[in-house]
Amino acid sequence: MFTNCNACTIYHKEVGANRMYIWERYVIYNVYWDETNGQTQSGKDLKRSDSIYVAIPESSLSDYIPVKDDIICKGIISGKGMSEIEEPIGHKIMTVTDCRYGSKAVRHIEVTAQ
Repeated sequence: MFTNCNACTIYHKEVGANRMYIWERYVIYNVYWDETNGQTQSGKDLKRSDSIYVAIPESSLSDYIPVKDDIICKGIISGKGMSEIEEPIGHKIMTVTDCRYGSKAVRHIEVTAQ
């Protein structure tokens, strides 16, 4: 499967000690990353319609598969200096589609984010 990005970082929110949210960081290597920037006009109003499409080949998957509402960032983001409670800056995952069927060469997970 074709890839164009060395890695992406995914943050998953979990409930930690004292019922405080913490962000678990996962790095997934060798993904296909496509950003689309756009806008739509409704009357006099302009609305941004930017989106991110990421294809994660089956060979790049570890023990973690992204889920809706995770935060995804392009590249490897260091965990140092970031509060575990603070929400990371990135793109919110809207959908995750499991496409791990068919030929081994094209099995992957599709992620869309905004």
